[in-house]
Amino acid sequence: MRIESGCPVGNHSNKFSDDIALTKGELQISYRELNDRIDAAVLSLQREGVKPGMKVGIISENSIKYITMIFALLRMGSFAVPINFRFRYPEIEKIISGIGIDLVISEIFTNEMGLSRIRNIALRSINTDRINSNKYRESWNIEKGGIVILTSGSTGIPKGVLLSPENHFFSAVGANLNITLKVGDNWLLSLPLYHVGGLAILFRAFLAGASISLPNGKGKSLCEEIYDSCITHISMVATQLVEYVSSLESMKQPPPQTLEVALVGGGNIPELLIQKALSLNVPVYKTYGLTEMSSQVTATKESVSEEYLATSGSVLKYRELLIGAGNEILVRGKTLSPGYISGGKFTSLNTDADGWFHTGDIGSLGESGDLFLSGRKDNMFISGGENVFPEEIESELLKIENIAEAVVVSVENEKYGNRPVAFINTGGKKISREEIVKSLKISISGFKIPDKFYYLDNIEPGQVKRRRPFLKELAKHGKGLKTISD
Repeated sequence: MRIESGCPVGNHSNKFSDDIALTKGELQISYRELNDRIDAAVLSLQREGVKPGMKVGIISENSIKYITMIFALLRMGSFAVPINFRFRYPEIEKIISGIGIDLVISEIFTNEMGLSRIRNIALRSINTDRINSNKYRESWNIEKGGIVILTSGSTGIPKGVLLSPENHFFSAVGANLNITLKVGDNWLLSLPLYHVGGLAILFRAFLAGASISLPNGKGKSLCEEIYDSCITHISMVATQLVEYVSSLESMKQPPPQTLEVALVGGGNIPELLIQKALSLNVPVYKTYGLTEMSSQVTATKESVSEEYLATSGSVLKYRELLIGAGNEILVRGKTLSPGYISGGKFTSLNTDADGWFHTGDIGSLGESGDLFLSGRKDNMFISGGENVFPEEIESELLKIENIAEAVVVSVENEKYGNRPVAFINTGGKKISREEIVKSLKISISGFKIPDKFYYLDNIEPGQVKRRRPFLKELAKHGKGLKTISD
């Protein structure tokens, strides 16, 4: 399969221009209008000196203009570099130098950002007023442009994963073959665009001619957004599913009949949470993916049973998966990134002689080819001569009532070398150390039980994927952390 001429927004606009591409509250934007806005943004960016091959950082919350900017940069053969708007100035400075960003466009910050190394302009200064021109609707320049996604948990010099338009195209096509998406469907943009899961929503929806709904931003809960916007599809991480399930329980009502898919990924999903979601008729689908593979690698095909949802589903089209030595998950395919950008330079992805990328994730395949995840190879540490896998402890913690999220890290210990420490999100509910330890003693060995338990609830709120190195550094000192006690 080849990429059609023009970007997916332009393609659908040429055929069905009046279909709705984006909604936010009462505002609806057709594919024709979005296409015109992208054209206008190209002209505006050119006036600002943006050229093919340039790397442009974008710092903003999700918005219609943000989406417009990403597709304008792709049409120009430039690189869009989405940056977490919660990052502090020193973190942004490191990213700018590490990725070699040429220009920063930001929603919140303008020249007051204090960035010393780079020109930065306000997102509002980019004109996206509609124009009537087909000048910029040619094919994307796959060799020169793309999107650079910063890898989570990076330390030292920031590293970005380069994803080409071709990577996103095949990722979206394979995903849409597994989960039906069509004109008239409405996918809630519930993940940030600096995360590959958020970007994947754009490509899946626009390739299918579906609509994307942006949260209204008026203090609505996830549950209210799904009801009020007639959402058919949504992507979630575990904490969002916890929020949604809790809302349904408190309202004592099922999901709306419009909701067809609740795609959940991004880490361990508690068994109790899956049970609750299914009992409330939430159409849960599970997925496994990574940034280097442009989001999804495997996914379940339907929401049927707890047993099936204990897996992460089977391999999607245009991807391949192999279990290698030490049960490491290896991947390759048309969605695989060409490489990284670090230190301002591009380096090819480190694959083996057969083109397999070694993910560092540990897992196994069931008889039907479904993937069972175990954890990450590089998270394993040794305590008193014993191998400890944080994911095993996290899995047991997530079986305990009132624990919605758990992250286990290692801390150096003079006697044992390393010891586990746990960060736990209870969603504001009470829990004691005694309860936790008592439950863990039933299911895991004593040496695996964390020495300390800290509340995670108010640490990096809104973070889609927890940064283990960051939490490990916090645990090392323990300053300012709230301890779960008896």
